[in-house]
Amino acid sequence: GNKTTLDDLKGKPIVINFWFTRCKPCVEEIPVLNKLVGKYGNKVHFISISPDDKETISKFLETHKFNYSHLVNARSFFNEIGSNSYPKNIFIDKNGIVKQIERGIPYFSRNGIREMGNGDKFEKIIEGLLL
Repeated sequence: GNKTTLDDLKGKPIVINFWFTRCKPCVEEIPVLNKLVGKYGNKVHFISISPDDKETISKFLETHKFNYSHLVNARSFFNEIGSNSYPKNIFIDKNGIVKQIERGIPYFSRNGIREMGNGDKFEKIIEGLLL
């Protein structure tokens, strides 16, 4: 029920994750995103934005730990910015300047099997925001 603006978050870098509960890659990357929160949570704001309603997100969070702050019911915002690929991660410096936009955590292939990466790429981006 609260409103949040980027001005409210200035002073620390921000990682924004665009996702929704029925997006398989979005859900698959949550454990890696949670590790980033564990490592940088006191130095970086971690925000998720979803078009799903509050009830859908609340029900999802009962069975899936996702340690980001959640902005829900954001369908009009998604439409306004033209975001139509998920997941999407936006990295913003402490002054509110977008520094990088990435899709989800990169996958890799091991022995012909596609696996989720460990988040090294995102960690390097975050480290750069903290300089």
